[in-house]
Amino acid sequence: MGIFSPRWGESEGVGTLAKTYSFEALGLLHCDMDESFVNILNLASCALDAPLAHIAVLEKQAGLQFISASIGSLFAPNERCEIAIEDTICQYVQETCDTVVIPDLLADPRTRDNEMIQQNGLRSYIGSPIHTMTGKVIGSLCCMAKTPRDWSDKDIQMLESLSKCVDDIVIARTLALEDQAARKQLKDIAAARGAYIAHVGHEIRTPLTGILGSIGILKGVPLDEKPARLVKILDKSAHKLLEFVNDVLDLARLDAGPSDIAEEVARIGDFMKDQLKEFSIQAGEKGLTLRLEDRLQNACYRFDATALARIVQNIVSNAVKFTNVGSIDVTLDQDSYGQVVIDVSDTGIGIAPEYHSKIFEEFEQADEAAARRFGGTGLGMAIVKRTVDRLNGTITIDSARGVGTKISVSLPLSTAGADCDAA
Repeated sequence: MGIFSPRWGESEGVGTLAKTYSFEALGLLHCDMDESFVNILNLASCALDAPLAHIAVLEKQAGLQFISASIGSLFAPNERCEIAIEDTICQYVQETCDTVVIPDLLADPRTRDNEMIQQNGLRSYIGSPIHTMTGKVIGSLCCMAKTPRDWSDKDIQMLESLSKCVDDIVIARTLALEDQAARKQLKDIAAARGAYIAHVGHEIRTPLTGILGSIGILKGVPLDEKPARLVKILDKSAHKLLEFVNDVLDLARLDAGPSDIAEEVARIGDFMKDQLKEFSIQAGEKGLTLRLEDRLQNACYRFDATALARIVQNIVSNAVKFTNVGSIDVTLDQDSYGQVVIDVSDTGIGIAPEYHSKIFEEFEQADEAAARRFGGTGLGMAIVKRTVDRLNGTITIDSARGVGTKISVSLPLSTAGADCDAA
């Protein structure tokens, strides 16, 4: 009940909010009174020297007024209070959409016969409207006294200022609910996208594996110069396509949301040697030196091998791809916080500072010229960044055009100690 449609007005320059929220969702029907509202009521009571104060919302369809919060003896605390609208004073605030001032309730024709007023000995009233995001009046902030009273302009100004504070709370809670709904929607969209991409990726990879197998067989068959050249082109193109599919599938898995970290115990230096083996031939073909320096003295750690392999392979693959002369150095160390630091330094083409953050975005590379020259999906470093984040680590880049690149990954891995030999 009490549903209204919160929207930004045209003057806000923001699109219409599509959701509707009940008084209950906005915390306007609390049995346990909201502290924010109680603080406003205490301030109103003190500022206006009024012993009774409450915040009420009116549900026209149900014909009821609900008390959101109150101070004084009129309404029992921590109980849901419902009053027929025709028996309330706040109905006149909603009707006029303005502050209502009644110096003597028993002398005013609108309220003199009201049984609730007579039974509770109420004599004077002041109420200021509270609004939705559309500006629609949904209730009032009221102060009352048991003696007749001429409410001053200062009283009116103070109460209207405090009612705007209530409006701000309603708006903030509406925006919070809208943000929560939008986040859920985006999460659902991302999950659906990830599932679809994963499905398409698997469907592509299955026949692609067969194509690569057939190309492998052809490469072992003696062929004339032209067919051999075509097979080489097919092989290169198919491997590029497989690389793209694998990157997309990795991204889809990350899109699917947090997964359990499958920890294993191993000497991280040995693990790193295994990861670099597959790049040694590629580096050797380009005349590059690929070195590993283990400053951790072959220490043993607990870590997610799949995630760490994804990080290392993408970074080292980039280093080999973008380096034509010189070396690639991988260093394992520990920082002052006890985190494992993996540094991958190369003597490649380097990255201009303005592109440092861009390379961690999906489908982005350092610049268009590099993309055309070296190819690639533009997903590798985005996958690295998201995987590092999932492991609660950090990644930094130090590079300049023409002087090489250093990528540093810091991970809070726990040591395994004696468990390493057992593993």
